[in-house]
Amino acid sequence: MKTNMFRKTLSIFFLLLLSLTLIGCNEEEIPKEINTDYTDALKLEENYVDKSFLDYGIGEVTLAQVVDGDTAHFIDKNNTRFTARFLAINTPESTGRIEAWGKAASLFVRDILIEAKSSGNIVLESEVIGKKAELDSTGGRYLAYVWYRLSPEEDLRLLNLEIVEECYSKFTSDVSSSKYGTTFNQAHLKSYNVEKRVYGEKDPNFDYSNEVFEVTIAEIKNNFEIYDGGSRLKIQAQVMRLSGDNLYLQDIEETFNDKTNEYEKAGIYMFSGYGSGLGVLKVGAVISFECQTVNNEIYGKQLTNPKNVRVVENKEGIAIGGTLIPYDVTSLAKYEGYVVKLENLKFISKSTPDDEGAYTIYAEMQNGAEVNLRVDSSCYPKPNYSSIEIGASYDVIGGVSKFHDNYQVMLANSIGYASNDLFKK
Repeated sequence: MKTNMFRKTLSIFFLLLLSLTLIGCNEEEIPKEINTDYTDALKLEENYVDKSFLDYGIGEVTLAQVVDGDTAHFIDKNNTRFTARFLAINTPESTGRIEAWGKAASLFVRDILIEAKSSGNIVLESEVIGKKAELDSTGGRYLAYVWYRLSPEEDLRLLNLEIVEECYSKFTSDVSSSKYGTTFNQAHLKSYNVEKRVYGEKDPNFDYSNEVFEVTIAEIKNNFEIYDGGSRLKIQAQVMRLSGDNLYLQDIEETFNDKTNEYEKAGIYMFSGYGSGLGVLKVGAVISFECQTVNNEIYGKQLTNPKNVRVVENKEGIAIGGTLIPYDVTSLAKYEGYVVKLENLKFISKSTPDDEGAYTIYAEMQNGAEVNLRVDSSCYPKPNYSSIEIGASYDVIGGVSKFHDNYQVMLANSIGYASNDLFKK
């Protein structure tokens, strides 16, 4: 009798253990899927009609340009262009330096905002409504919640919150300091358990290795997709021109390009960021440095995040010209990243300098093709605006950079040699 009871007890124990094991296996097999339940449920309660975000803390805006996953340029109701930094989030970097999931986050935000601009609308909201929008600690970006819809029939959705639910950023504010803090925190905890993207998943398009590849600019430009994933590169190149702290660089030696069957010294633009101090470098200097690459949809293929910069050879005082553009060229696309010389450009008009002193000169080549010359806000000292004569012809030297679907010539810092980059005929 006791033996039978023991056997029954033992059988029940093993059945219970097996059930628990199966339950555990089933729990592990349940996929952890991303969803946007909190974004779907949240509604904008504030009235934004006929209000200015900059003046009142809420208002409809127009997208000007997406910078990355948490920053964009907008145009306010009063036609003022400004930069907005998205509240409560911090997506990985994809411009000044490259981090895992940074490019994916940027593309996610870009696609949404471009479609919202085209077929819906965008509304920005501050933490406090009824007063001027608040600036961030840099003093140059306004803090904003970004609401959008893709068609007039839809409800507005809070993009900042959706970015957290899509696992492109963690919640970075305090619950008490954010008007939507509780909801953001709930979304954050849910995403933490999902373990996708920045919450625990590896970016398949990012180079996690610590290897540094020693390459030429020509190698980078001919095989850009290989290195455009956060790879760390080491380069030795010559400084051709500077715009602020940013550089136009060229290979020291010619490299055979099997696509063109020519030997070339390839050129490229390097965005060093603001306050890097690289503006003290001299044109002609040969420098060694480490960097990453970025293929910016608006500004094209660039180097970025320079580190360990050192001067290998200082060639200060040597005249450094540009690649002469042939008479029959009508597009500068193949010269992206090069410092070029255009002869006998006729200056047609020039824009009024903006608040940062940036302006554009609209010119015509000898063959009738139009070309824009850009004096960027970072350029310092800038070419003298008042001395630029409309209707006159000039020889011009500058770096070729992409801007949206066009290519323009960026004029350099006006120091010494650069005063000859604009030569009136």
